[in-house]
Amino acid sequence: VRPPGRFKPNGKPAINDVDLDVNGDVALNKKGMSVFRSLADLPHLHLKLVPIHLADKVRGAAGMGGTRIWSMGQGPFSSGPATDQLTLEESGGMHGSVCPDKVMPLATLQSELAKTQGSWAIDEP
Repeated sequence: VRPPGRFKPNGKPAINDVDLDVNGDVALNKKGMSVFRSLADLPHLHLKLVPIHLADKVRGAAGMGGTRIWSMGQGPFSSGPATDQLTLEESGGMHGSVCPDKVMPLATLQSELAKTQGSWAIDEP
């Protein structure tokens, strides 16, 4: 996840995925690693989120090269536990965020997200 305090090469603030509290821990505000419900939603996403290598499948795809589409699990796309430390916060039909389920340092959140990689499967059209 992208923390606050980063800058683009032009000096403007970069987008962050999480906010930090006054202690430097990840704020519990339903922000985290952005996820989407399914490949069926791909044509409905902002085109900068669809990797450019999928332009032959999604007209106008303009996302970062090298980005892959992956899936994790088979359950319903609804708010609830994702692991013993992470939760899925569904935020409107096809979008959600994988968030910490309790206050934790950014490094711990990043470590917990990394632990899920063994469950990921590349899932592209």
